Amino acid sequence: MPKVEWMLGMAVLGVIMNGIAALKLKGGKSMNKQVMTIHLMEDTVGWAAVLIVSIILFFVKIPILDPILAIVINVTVLAFVWTKLVKAIKIMLQQVP
Repeated sequence: MPKVEWMLGMAVLGVIMNGIAALKLKGGKSMNKQVMTIHLMEDTVGWAAVLIVSIILFFVKIPILDPILAIVINVTVLAFVWTKLVKAIKIMLQQVP
């Protein structure tokens, strides 16, 4: 069984820190800033999901929620990053003679 108290504390800290960082980078014009903003927003959403699951686990003992959440977060990150990854690969391939 996961340590729910630690999950809850780390999730609150993660939401706050990543949320502040994402807000500071929001609106960047360069691809690096855009990718970093997406990364930080995904981290924030991931921590928010951990927060929700930790609250649920605090009251109801369903340990399978933790690995299910990890899979959902990873699939979501892959979906968001895919477009930027394709764009970055196209940029890199243009540099090769």
